[in-house]
Amino acid sequence: RSAPAVSLDLPEGAYYLMDNCSQVRVHYGNVTLRSTGEGATIDARGCSRHFDVAYGGTLRLHRVHLVNGGLVASGGAVKVREGGTFIAEQSQIEESSAESLSGEEKHQLARAAEQLV
Repeated sequence: RSAPAVSLDLPEGAYYLMDNCSQVRVHYGNVTLRSTGEGATIDARGCSRHFDVAYGGTLRLHRVHLVNGGLVASGGAVKVREGGTFIAEQSQIEESSAESLSGEEKHQLARAAEQLV
């Protein structure tokens, strides 16, 4: 059985606010968010990380910018764990933070940052 796939095209210049202060879980599936030109922005308002990617899930961002991610735990904008894959192309993560990181989480964050193009 293949993993479900979702692909969304976001309009250039669009600005989305995450109203529910809850992360989007990308588990067992493939999610692609893409925009054109200057890209689109997703604002987590500092009350949650944007995405949790795990268990074979893959999140791909293309010209999608993540801002104001935060959580008093691990994973500022995107938490990648347990078999998750995060790929970002021509995207930015700004004004995002996490209060504490374990050694493994620091390694995952460094690995994710290396994948930013």
